[in-house]
This record gives sequence, structure tokens and C-alpha cells, in this order.
Amino acid sequence: MRLPFVKNIWGVVVAGLLCVRGADALISANKLYTDSVTYCSEAKGILVNEFDIQYHKNNQSLTFFISAAAVSDDLNVAVNLYANAYGRQIVNLTINLCDLLQGVLCPLPAINFTGGGTYPIPDQYLSSISDSIWGLVWTVPDLEAFARVSLNNVQNGESAACLQATLSNGLSTQQTAVKWASGGLVIAALIIALIHSTLRWSPSAAVYRWYDILFIFQAAAASGLLQINYPSNYVNFVLNFPWALGLFHDDNINEAVVNLRNSTGAKLPTTAFAAVDYINRKMSPYNEAIQLNSFFRANSTAADFESFVALTTPVDRSFVASDFAKRVYIPTVSQQDTISTIQNGIPVFTNSTGIPAASAFDTIFIIYLIAIAVVIGAHIIWGAIVFFADRSRSSERRGHGWLHEQKRGFWSFFAGNMMRLCLIFLFPVFIFALYQFNIGRDDSWLSILLAALCFAWTVIGLTTVLVFAVLRHRKDGGEFSSTSPLYSRYGWYNSAGMVYRQFRPKYHFWWFAPLALASFVRACFIAFGQGNPWAQVIGLVVVEFLLLVTCIGFRPHKDKKGDWLGAFLAFARMCAFGLMIAFIPSMDIDPITRTIIGFVVIVMFGLPVVLLFFGLLFNLAYGYAFRRNKRRIEDGIEVNTTKRHASDINSTTPAMVQTGAFGTPRNATPDAYAMGAGNGLRPYDSGYPDHRQSYHPSIDGDEASQQRETYGGYGNNRFSQNDYNQAYDGYNSGPVPHRQSSHGYAYGGNSNGVEGYGTYGGFSDPNIAGHGAGQRYQS
Repeated sequence: MRLPFVKNIWGVVVAGLLCVRGADALISANKLYTDSVTYCSEAKGILVNEFDIQYHKNNQSLTFFISAAAVSDDLNVAVNLYANAYGRQIVNLTINLCDLLQGVLCPLPAINFTGGGTYPIPDQYLSSISDSIWGLVWTVPDLEAFARVSLNNVQNGESAACLQATLSNGLSTQQTAVKWASGGLVIAALIIALIHSTLRWSPSAAVYRWYDILFIFQAAAASGLLQINYPSNYVNFVLNFPWALGLFHDDNINEAVVNLRNSTGAKLPTTAFAAVDYINRKMSPYNEAIQLNSFFRANSTAADFESFVALTTPVDRSFVASDFAKRVYIPTVSQQDTISTIQNGIPVFTNSTGIPAASAFDTIFIIYLIAIAVVIGAHIIWGAIVFFADRSRSSERRGHGWLHEQKRGFWSFFAGNMMRLCLIFLFPVFIFALYQFNIGRDDSWLSILLAALCFAWTVIGLTTVLVFAVLRHRKDGGEFSSTSPLYSRYGWYNSAGMVYRQFRPKYHFWWFAPLALASFVRACFIAFGQGNPWAQVIGLVVVEFLLLVTCIGFRPHKDKKGDWLGAFLAFARMCAFGLMIAFIPSMDIDPITRTIIGFVVIVMFGLPVVLLFFGLLFNLAYGYAFRRNKRRIEDGIEVNTTKRHASDINSTTPAMVQTGAFGTPRNATPDAYAMGAGNGLRPYDSGYPDHRQSYHPSIDGDEASQQRETYGGYGNNRFSQNDYNQAYDGYNSGPVPHRQSSHGYAYGGNSNGVEGYGTYGGFSDPNIAGHGAGQRYQS
């Protein structure tokens, strides 16, 4: 049975930001529609199953659909229509259904009924809305607008049914494309970092800059965990990045977590609710508290709405089913009452992702375990590929080159990637483990135990790396080098070096401050500050301010670019968190102003992303397609200049290497030998043992032997009694007319002068692949 049943009228308003929301994009800026619907009071006389409304901009008409049932006999009702935007009343009128449609709706039929209709809205109802507000409705994302329809018994004034619906124009700052693009950017940055990590001589900042890209998204997501009154546009913006905190919604994982928690004493709710269920909360974009009995106005009459419903046109059910963008089950009032007390911050954020707040840490823990299994499995496959690929080569090439280096450096590479994984989950584990401790009195004992173990694993692991790095740094490079072992030992540089190689040796420990210590303090303010928004916001601002000041004051990075980038990222985060003071409820900032500030905060998180994206493109080919001529110790140029310790590599190769072994190319010529300023000064000699002192037999017969000495980066080359050069850090000078080598380049000015390019260990041989290329010429 269809009844042309009148429900609501809206002239709504709102503000938002950026993108278009998934499947609703096709109706954006042309229609207003019910985004979601729920009860706002107990349904005593009427049960409503479905309720949808659209307002069409082009013809100023209202289309609705309702499926309901009256459960009381002899029920005469009056309908109150109320619309609110940004806390401002747009429409508030009451009509008596007995005065409409010749009284066919009075009393309401005690049967199930389904009805719909399209009605033109008179100009008199739209003229009351200001042009500026009306213009925002069609252009600004994430409208902070809602409507209520209350059916009240005209005899006793009690509410028979009350529905409330959020309104949307289809525009939103939450977009599936943004989620995939941001996640793809992080994955691309991590892959590039892994590639450059296998090229140990790479000076590219991509090795460590990937974490800055990840953390800007983690910081944006974490900014949505505070117990403050966010504008709707910012709420939807942060919901683009729950993946950055490890919050992946999956029904199977949710079910497993709920079963685990219920079997270990959980008492907290295990059901997640949609954002619409929080309309009645004190801190909500829809934050005007309404008393239902106050909806009635003395001057509201049926005549005010007669012309509106006179042109009723019933709508076919199939049209409504296909045309309305979103159809939702209306939760019962008992559910609404239960969740209306949920606090803003972590509970609302996690529930909006489909994960109950009490299950948040357990979900992250499971994702963490899955990630560990994937990383271990990937390294097993990688190790097998490298091992068999190296074994399949000829005996002459086996034990040389890039493949052999990957084989020898497998464990340090694995350790470095496990540390990367630890950094990925560092901030989420800190936040949600501490939050689990905070709610632990009422929750599963196993969840608390897992939080403690995961927290301890993360803290102890990073602290151990820091302590051993400091102790190793205090040891000098030995008799032959003054360089810190952190920047010269292969094992350290290729594993833990990923976190400290961006800093000068003097500040090698600096990574622990912005990565671990600052993340822990931030997590404390977020997790333990629930209920105290001032402490949360001010605490986060202070953390970023201290990072900014110390970065500018100490300038710990290896170059100015790193110092300025670190300072800029801290400044952007400080401004973003500082602007959130306007969202603190006690500030009582106007909703429209909060919405504008929400856009500014989004920009403060967006600018670093743009900068880091172009930086990623720059670092992608840096060191190969182009690079600065200046190479630093932090880039690994001193790695292998000292004898490797047994703890660094698993190698039985003695320091004294015979001709034709790793350091000296086979089939070398006198000209090829005449190149180089001292072994080990090249960043390209990766994978080759260091030669403290090696003696090579004479090739041209002019001398009984040719002696090559390296001494902590200083080198002497003796090729004849009249041909002597002293090398210092890759540069030669001496009695010879001219011979100079710098990072793989060498020039000779004697009668057998040669030019070498891309040399390993100071040698060049054009006949042997992997040892560089040589070009001969006569001076």
C-alpha cells in the first residue's frame, strides 16, 4: 500500500574541503540527500524501517520515500520538521496530519505502509535562507547539516516516532582515491628505500626519507584521535589514513578479536557504529541539543504547509530503490542510547573505521604479526634467489660483484628491514598499547598482556640499538682509521645505518629523539589525555616546538637540506596541532569558523606531502643519474677502509690477498695497476676485502715487485724507483707529472698514463666486468 506521506523539508548548509566521495560523486552539487538515518527517541507508536529524502537543486523539489508501520490504534499525529546547519536553525515548523489530504492520515492506519512522493518547495521556504549559506550547500564538502522529523501524538504531546538524518551534497574530504594514493606513495617510497639499501654505496636520501612520508600520514591520522570537537570536514579527512596506524577493517579479523577478548574477560562493547549514531553527542558537528517537546511552535499551522503538499505526485517504488544513493537500516533506540555516551577521540575514530575502540590494539597487533610473517617470508625467498643465482655463475665470476655482496650482507640487510618494520608500527603501538593500559580495568586480561609485550618489544629493541650504537661509536676505527665504526663497519652501516646515516657522526644518536622518544611522548598525551583536550593539544604543540628548536639550534643532519626539511616538517605539525586549539569545546568557536580552520589544518598536513613527493622523485635516481661531487662519510665512503671484524661479516678471506683475488683484477696490466690512490677510498669497492698491505709480482719485469700500501685512507704507489705518489683521501700528488684519483676517477701523466673510470679499490681493468672500465691513452 502506498501513501503520499509527507516527511521533511530542508534548506541546509555546511562547510567542507576537498575531494569527492566515492560512489556518491555522481550526485554531488546537484542534490541534497539523506546520508544516514537513525532514531532520535524511542519509537512508541510508529516503527520506521527505511527513510530517504532528496532535494533537487534544478527544480527545487523534494523527493522522499518511507517504509513504516503504525503499532498503535487511533493515533493522530502532528509532524515537526526541523533542519539545522552549522548549529543554526534553518527550518522549524509543525503540521497536523489531520489537516492534510482530506484527513486520510488521521488516524494513521495500523498496518505496514510504503510511500513516497515528489513535491515542489515554495519559494517562501527557500527565501528565508541567506544566499551565502545556500551557496555553501552546493560547493563545500561534508555538510554539517541534519534534519529531524518528529511525529507527536496530538492528544498528549508524546513522541510517537523521531527520526534524524544527516544531509550530504555528495562532496567530501574522505575519498577512496586519496586512501589509495597516500598508501601507494608510502609503498613506493619504501620500495625505493629497499632498492637503494641493496646498493650500499648509494648516497640517496631515499634510504631513510621514506619514514618522513609515512609519519606525515600517521600524524594526520593521530590528529583525529584527540577528544575535541572536530568540524565534519576534518573528521572525514583523517578517515583517509587509518591504514597508517594499522587499522585495517576486516570482518574475519574483527570476529577473531571479539572471540579472543570475550573469552578472556572483556567487558567493553564489541560493536562498531557508524558516525551518524553520534549526532546526539555533546561533541559533534551536529552539536545543537534539541528537546523534542520544544519543536512545537504556537505560530506553526497546517496552512503554512498546505501549498507544499497540494501537488503530491506518488513515486514508484522501483524508482526510489534505484535512485536513492544510500539506503540504511535504522538502528533501534536501545542501540542509539548505548552509543550516544561514547566519547570523542579514539572511540569515535576507530568506530568510524568499523573497528570497536576496545578492539583497536588487538587489531593492530594482528596486523603487526602478519607484517612480520610477510617480511620474514620475503627475505627467505630473496635469500634463496641470491644464493642460487650466485652459485649458478661461473667459477671466475662467483664470489664477486653485486650478487655476492647481497649474499654476504644478507643478515645485515634483514636486520635493517626488521628495524624498518619496527619503525612502521612504532607510533601506532605506542598509542594503542598505552590506550589499552588506560582502559585495562574493564577489558580483557589477554589484551593487556599483549599490549605490554608488544610495547616492551618495541621499546627494548630500539633502546638496545641506541645503546650498542653509542658504545660502538665510542670505539675509534682502530689503528688505521679515525672514522666512527658506525660509518665504517659494514654490518652496522648496512643495518642500523638506515636510521642514523642522515645525521653527522657527532649526532648519530639523534634518530632516537624524533623517532622513538618524541613518538612516545605524543602517544602519552593522546592515550592518557582522553578527557583533557587542553593537555592533549598543548602537549603535542610543545613536542613539535621542541623538535623545531633543537633541529634549528643543533643542525644535526649531514647537510643543510636535511636540517631545513626536518625543521619544516616539525613546523608544519606544530601549526596543525596548534590550530586545533579552536576545536577545544571550551573555546566555543563558531561551527563555520571551525570548518574554515579545518581546511587550514588539512593544508598544513598537505604541504609536507607535496614536498616529500617531489623529494622522492629527486632521490629516486640520485647517485646514479646525477649527484653532487661532494661525498660525505655519512654516505658510506669510509665503509671497508678498515679491516672487517668477524662480527661484521662471515668471511674467512685473509687480509693478505693474492694477485687475482677480490682486490686485484685478473689479467691486469701495468697501466691498470698504475691507477688509483689507495685501496678502500672508493665507495664502489663494496663487497671486496680491505688490503692493509699487499704485494703483487712484477708484470713488466722492471722491478722485482710492485708494492701497494694503504694506511687508513693514505696510500703509496710504487711502480718504479722514480715513480712515487702519495695519496690522501683519494687524491694523489707527487713527483710524477700528474696523477689524481677521486672516488673512482684516475688520471696518469707519465709515459704509460691511463684514465680509469668507475674503478673498484683504486684499480681499473677494461677486460673484467664488475671492476670498472678503463680507457688508455698516451700522454
